Amino acid sequence: MPDIVTSCPDCNIAFRALPSQLSAAGGLVRCGTCLLVFKAQDHLQQPGEDPNNIEYMPYVLDGFSDLPEDAEYEIEGELSRDLDQHIGDELESLTAEDVPVESTDQSPSMLFDDELNANNGQKKTKSKLLSLFGSAVILAVGSVFLAAQAVHFNSADLSLDPEYRRLVQKFCAYTDCPITEYRDLSKIEISQFIVQDHPQHYGALSINLLISNKAGYEQRFPSLVIRFNDLNDAPVAQRIFSSDEYLQGRLANAIIMPRNQQIHINLELIDPGDNTTSYAIELTD
Repeated sequence: MPDIVTSCPDCNIAFRALPSQLSAAGGLVRCGTCLLVFKAQDHLQQPGEDPNNIEYMPYVLDGFSDLPEDAEYEIEGELSRDLDQHIGDELESLTAEDVPVESTDQSPSMLFDDELNANNGQKKTKSKLLSLFGSAVILAVGSVFLAAQAVHFNSADLSLDPEYRRLVQKFCAYTDCPITEYRDLSKIEISQFIVQDHPQHYGALSINLLISNKAGYEQRFPSLVIRFNDLNDAPVAQRIFSSDEYLQGRLANAIIMPRNQQIHINLELIDPGDNTTSYAIELTD
């Protein structure tokens, strides 16, 4: 491999070196006369016919370990400037489509800083959003848990409110909490209560009445209590009829009374005797 001849830019002394030697320390050499550090490739010369005209050999730098402390900083600065120049040349070669207009006035370090700051800002924003989302989830779960506890311990009262009853029923189907039955016997009206001898069976009575649920909600059919008293209002006989006994036809075996619907009931029982002077009917569970 032929020698390369380079000259010191300060004292113009020429040096001869092999290309393999210049691969060390990025091709930097130090003048043996004035000790200037320079790049051999930047100051190449054509070798003369007489090789004796080249009297000195350069000191090829073998990395930074051979340099004095101040020279190390100098070389680092040189390499940094070369790198900045190279990046600058690459940026200038880009077209306007490759680089946004607002970024062309920024140095490479500023571009890197802006990108780093943008990434950090995005990470911080994402972290804040995740933190807020986590807090919102915890708050929502806690609120649901407290609401479930409130419904469980107050289900008996809440179930009496028609607005919440269906929701409470669904909730209590899974949590086994108590539900208060809609019940108000005072809202069940009895009309046309008539007691007379049975038209077909001697010694029997036929009782007819109309019953209607006047409440704003459905409730269970009550039991009917028929009482017979004597002249002194003392009880002579009593008979209790459950809904299974007095409901007939399409309502047979029904449990829930519809609202605002008159239901005809016919009862048959043995005549309690001649001592009976009055009778009455009551509703019971």
